[in-house]
Amino acid sequence: MIKIFTTAFLLFLQGIRESIGAPLNTFFMNCTDFGNLPIILFLIAIIYWSYDKKLGEYLLVSLSFSRLANSFAKLTACVYRPWMSDANVHPYEKALESATGYSFPSGHTQSSVGMFSSILLGAKKKWLKIACIILMVLVPFSRLYLGVHTPLDVGVSFIIALILAFGLYPVFEKENKSAIRVFFMLMIILNICFIVYVHTYPFPQDIDMENLTGGISNGYKMLGCIIGLWCAFETDTKF
Repeated sequence: MIKIFTTAFLLFLQGIRESIGAPLNTFFMNCTDFGNLPIILFLIAIIYWSYDKKLGEYLLVSLSFSRLANSFAKLTACVYRPWMSDANVHPYEKALESATGYSFPSGHTQSSVGMFSSILLGAKKKWLKIACIILMVLVPFSRLYLGVHTPLDVGVSFIIALILAFGLYPVFEKENKSAIRVFFMLMIILNICFIVYVHTYPFPQDIDMENLTGGISNGYKMLGCIIGLWCAFETDTKF
């Protein structure tokens, strides 16, 4: 039943995409860019240096937790993209460049919702809160509209991102430095566990090696990132 609904929904959006054409397709391609990691890191850097350092730290830790959870789920579930599961589904060709790795859960959704919900919690200006809510809806929907994810991929990612954002916010809101250090330590431990997992888990013979290699690479990148962030936090706190 879920598969039938998923296919029908994606084909419905596919029909809209093919009938309306360029204007709407370009709009949602621009929307989906707000889920790309380089753009998210760029926005966080601006927030950290120019708006609110505390909020920037919160965003970086929240993003790290989110990326780790997403990488673990992708490699464990090994769910292929919707067009690989159903030949009737044809994704928007220009969106394929950013549709790498396994399908479940959606990395774009998790990163963008995690970031914009975090900004929403920490922002003081009304226009910024409204902009965050709009992007929290548009980015996940763009992944469906472009045919690169299913509603389940997007829905689960949305929930995970909100749980992490709301769960971490109280610690950073109160600037509890001891608790923040515990989060850094926990992140390092979880990253090491993830690296050990991807190196030792008996993945199925038909696993996509590109996805597995990407997951291993992400593990080391996230470990280096969180160590660097912790060093910066301690340096900033002391000096």
